[in-house]
Order: sequence, then structure tokens, then C-alpha cells
Amino acid sequence: MRDGYVNSRVFTLATPSPGALEVVEGRIAELRIKSPDLGLQKEIKKRLNSLIGSVLHLPSLEKALVNVRSMPGVGQITGNLGRLGSDATQAKLSLTVDPAPTPWLGEVSIRNDGNIGTGEWRSIATVMKNNLVKRNDNFLAYFEMNSDSDPELGATITSTSYTWPLSDNWRLIGSFGHSRRQLVEASDDAHEISFRQLQAMGQVETTLYRSTNQLWSAFAGISGNRNDSYLAGDSIPLVLGGGPDGWLRSGYLRGGINFSGSIKDLAWNSNIYGLQGIAGFSTESQLKELAWFGINPGEARAIGGLANLHWSLSPNVMLKLRGAGQWAFNHLPSDMGFSIGSDVGLRGLPGSLISGDSGWVGVSELIMTAWRKDDQALQIVPFIGMGGVRTDFNDIVFEDTIGSGGILTRYYKGSWMLELGWVNSFESADNQGIWQEWLLGDGLYAHLKYRF
Repeated sequence: MRDGYVNSRVFTLATPSPGALEVVEGRIAELRIKSPDLGLQKEIKKRLNSLIGSVLHLPSLEKALVNVRSMPGVGQITGNLGRLGSDATQAKLSLTVDPAPTPWLGEVSIRNDGNIGTGEWRSIATVMKNNLVKRNDNFLAYFEMNSDSDPELGATITSTSYTWPLSDNWRLIGSFGHSRRQLVEASDDAHEISFRQLQAMGQVETTLYRSTNQLWSAFAGISGNRNDSYLAGDSIPLVLGGGPDGWLRSGYLRGGINFSGSIKDLAWNSNIYGLQGIAGFSTESQLKELAWFGINPGEARAIGGLANLHWSLSPNVMLKLRGAGQWAFNHLPSDMGFSIGSDVGLRGLPGSLISGDSGWVGVSELIMTAWRKDDQALQIVPFIGMGGVRTDFNDIVFEDTIGSGGILTRYYKGSWMLELGWVNSFESADNQGIWQEWLLGDGLYAHLKYRF
């Protein structure tokens, strides 16, 4: 009993001589789960069903209940352990599980690494809600605005995503996005040039393997896009492949595998993916226009991957590494390309600065917590990163690389976070532009964020 086998019994047998000890293992004979959320009740019962018939060992039972407590949506767990009938070696486990509240979560931020043409100031808001319609679903909304220092609104970006659980291991994901961009940093007639993009995506995802410290999943989806260009509100032929009408419809398939996990002081998440263009999204005239640029959507293919590693070197020091890459087998439509900028982790650059069919990027940062008290913390973060792109067009190869590095101070106070730092770009001689007249181009990086 001292070792946790509370209902196992040891009996002394007098015969046959010289006697013996008989051990009767106590077991969990019955399991009862109650919860106001029937979906949660069913999921927990499935998770604990293996306990029925097992030897009752309190440390093992406690471990199983801790795993249940870590499940999303699980709140307070109460229960009791009793005898089933008159047999002391048969136990009955009864649990009552209250669902945890799932509030709206989100964050708002403002930073000075916007996009060339639409302005250096970027304001972002994100909201998320789990269990919106049913258990284990997820709703996510994203809003972004870019503006210059006048200020003049240069871009608005909105997107929504919803995940519907088909079963314990299958999920259906749908998303829709809209963006409008105007070149407010340009002068004369170019100031009136604008672009509009619509994007819709459907994806199915399944869990391949799950354990206490690892999760593998596979996904396959289809994406459709429409891009339009305008001058003072009238269509103008500025979209590659759009022809004189100034608009292009395209799409592609995407599939791959996600990996995530943790071991002691290491945590990681990564994926590998493949892209396949779809010719049927574009009109006949658009396909001819794309062919003139060496692009055949039906033959547009690429593979790629992404990996993030977090390594806790000590309680106050963490190393973060990020790497990504894509290799195109043929010339790709723009929506299948690879972009480099602060959107992929290169602080000190605009959101997207250079792009190509193929590309790579690597980023590292060392997070050192210099001071911590209550809900406050001060961190010093040196960082460096670099990336490159490549496009093969009619036997002509276009290549470009760029990097950035610097050091920033990050201050936390409750739900607030402020980053201020010095940044500098390198290998940027081929990427001169108006962004180097921003505060960012002068070496100042700023980011203010509030979480709720």
C-alpha cells in the first residue's frame, strides 16, 4: 500500500506446508466520467479507457489524470475512488470534469517594418477563439494596415480562418483573405496605382502520431487567388500574366507533413511541403500571357520546408534558430514564390523585400533575460539573419541575397511588450529604395504590442 497499490491484498496460506503468500492484485474495474460538455466527456473517456482492468497504482493513475488535465478545454477535475461491490480488490473510479472557459484571445501591435510603397508603419490586430461553435474548433481573424509618415493609408489586409474538427484525428480548415495596396510612397501618377488581391484556401489535416512530447500531422489543400491592378480606380495591365485586362486568376495544390515536439530543454516545430500549380484556374488568354513569361501553371512545381528550434541554455538564456527554403523545378506564378523580409523573421527589413521562385533564409537570436520582477522582465536580444532568392527565366538566372543583424532591448510589463533596438542590413546594395529613408533604414527598430 505504501507504494501506491492501495487495493492489492496479500493472504497467508497455511497449506501446503510450509505455507505461502498469495498476492491478489487490485484493479480498476469500472470508470465513470461526467461532464456538462458531452464531447469533452466522450474524449476523456476514450483517453482513460485503458485504465479499465489495469492494476490500481496511485502514481500511475495520477500521471494519467495530469495528462487529462493538460487537454485543451479541461477545467477542474474532481472524483473519488471506491470499492465495487463487496470485493475490496475491485475499484470504481468516478470523475467529474468541468470544461474550462475559452475566452477570446488576441493582440494588437504597431511596428515600423511595413512594406515598400504602402508605408513604413504597420498596425496589426489578431483575435482567436477556440470552441466557438463546437469543441476543438478554432476561429482566427487577422487585420493589418500600412501607412506612411504623412500619414496616408497604404494597405489594408484582412483574413479569417476557421477549423472544423471532423473527428479526433481529422480537421477541415477554410480561410479567406482580402488585401488592397496603394503606392502612397510614390509620386505623380504612380501614387494612384493600387492592387487588390482575393485569396481562398481549403485544407484537410490529419494527426499521424501523438505522444506526450511529439505531434506529427499531414495536410493537403487547394488555394485560389485573384490579383487586380488599377490606376485611379481603372484597370491597368500591371499584373504579371494578367494581359491588357489587368487581372489574373491562379491556384495551386499544397500538401506536406508537420512535426513538433520537445525534449528536456529543446523544443521544435517544422514542416516539409510540396506545391503543384493548377492551369484550370486561369483563362486561356491568361495562360498565353503566362507562357510568354515562361510560366506554365500546370508544370509549376516546388518543394520546401521550415524549421524552428528553441534551446533553453539556462533559466535566463534561450537560443532561437529558424531556417526555411524552397526549390522550384520550373518557373512559378507569383503566388507560389518565396519571399524574404521581416515577415519570415529578418528583423531590420521591410515585410517583404525580395522574392523569387526558389529561396532560403536562416535566422538566429539569443534571448538573455537581464532582469525579472513580478510581471516585469527586461531582455537583451542580439540577432542576425540572411536569405537569398533565385529565379530561372528563359535560361537567364536572377539571384539576390540580403541579410540583417542588430541588437534590441525587450521589456515586458503584464500584457504589454516594447522592443527598441539598432538594426543594420548587409548585402543590400541591389535593394536600394525608399525604405532606406525610413527610421528602419536609419537603424531604429520599434515594436509595441498588447495581448489580451
